[in-house]
Amino acid sequence: MKLKLLCCAIAVMALPMWATAEPETEAKTPAAKGADTVDALANETMAKLNQLIVILESVKDEASADKAVKDIDQVGNDMLAISKRLSKLDKPSDQKKAELEKKFAAKVQEFGPRAGAAMMNMLEREELAIKVGKAMEGVGEKMEQAGKVFEDYFGNGETQEG
Repeated sequence: MKLKLLCCAIAVMALPMWATAEPETEAKTPAAKGADTVDALANETMAKLNQLIVILESVKDEASADKAVKDIDQVGNDMLAISKRLSKLDKPSDQKKAELEKKFAAKVQEFGPRAGAAMMNMLEREELAIKVGKAMEGVGEKMEQAGKVFEDYFGNGETQEG
């Protein structure tokens, strides 16, 4: 069981590899933000990934794990909604994708260790890790659905150094 949870943590660490924008503390809704742009949705995507990690870091007991399960599911739904909004926009040029990847690569890389550390902390209380791990599997499935869209617009998070 611990191996499965560790695999889930590794999957969480891989989530931000294609996301390429700096996180905001609070993702803005389309109405609050105005017209969607690739840059705005990149920021919103990164804010959601940051929110996901904050949720994982908040799990300390049964009550916080129950809340986290609901919040994790909502983040997954939000990511699907962002990908749908994004798919309605013109795809950015390769140059723009490369610019996004390079600009935010360092920020993206910090998410993996934070997510991994949060999941490892939960392993101390296996029942919490199991509960949250199942919710993360659901997010993983939603991210698979949205992943191609995010990659088409933001790139894959692998910058090319020349």
